[in-house]
Amino acid sequence: GLHTVQYDYVGVHGTLKIEATLAATPADSDWFQVDAVVLTGQTGTTISNFTGNYIWLRANVIYTDGTVNSIVMNH
Repeated sequence: GLHTVQYDYVGVHGTLKIEATLAATPADSDWFQVDAVVLTGQTGTTISNFTGNYIWLRANVIYTDGTVNSIVMNH
């Protein structure tokens, strides 16, 4: 399916990732990256699309500064 994700952030230094798995009961090693936004102090909103049939999706946020206001997905 087609998935759309919207990231909303203020002054973020880091990486915002969407990870997926095909496992019904996933272990840490089952997750893989399907989308990422690398930021260096930006403020704004980013919209990304990706395609795939996954069992689970999750956000993985790794940052050193700033605020992530929301990560919203539509599928």
